[in-house]
Parts: sequence; structure tokens; C-alpha cells
Amino acid sequence: MTDTAATTDETPHVVTVGPPGNTKRVVLNPERETPYTVGEVMTMAGFNVDGFALRLLGAPVALTAPVKAGMAVFLVKNVAGA
Repeated sequence: MTDTAATTDETPHVVTVGPPGNTKRVVLNPERETPYTVGEVMTMAGFNVDGFALRLLGAPVALTAPVKAGMAVFLVKNVAGA
């Protein structure tokens, strides 16, 4: 796993994003007034979501869905006919 910013136990405001086996940790600004979205954290981590499905807690999720620290958003390959 790679980090997009240095993280320690003092920076618990982290979301894990990406395809399984190649995830990145994104540090969120806890003082931000509006929630981050799935699309924003994917962009912050440098992932292109084209051709992938997004999953949060095992369920499909939209790019506009809010995310909170501690969550993990996974990119999974789209399967034809699914």
C-alpha cells in the first residue's frame, strides 16, 4: 500500500481507495466544511475510474456519494453482462 501523504496515528482522517492489491491512503482535511465525495478522493489518489465499478461496503456507489474517514472505496473491473 502506498500513501499519497504521510500518515501517522496522529492523522486518523484517512480514506483507503483503489483496486484491491493497489490501494492508496488519502488524508482528508478534518476542518473541511463539506464532505468529500468518492470522485474527489479517487482524483486525489490519482485513479482513473473509467472501466471500473466503484464499491463501498461491498455495494455499488456513485462518484457523488460522500465519504468519511475510515472508509474504503474499491475499484473493481466491470464484468460484461453483470
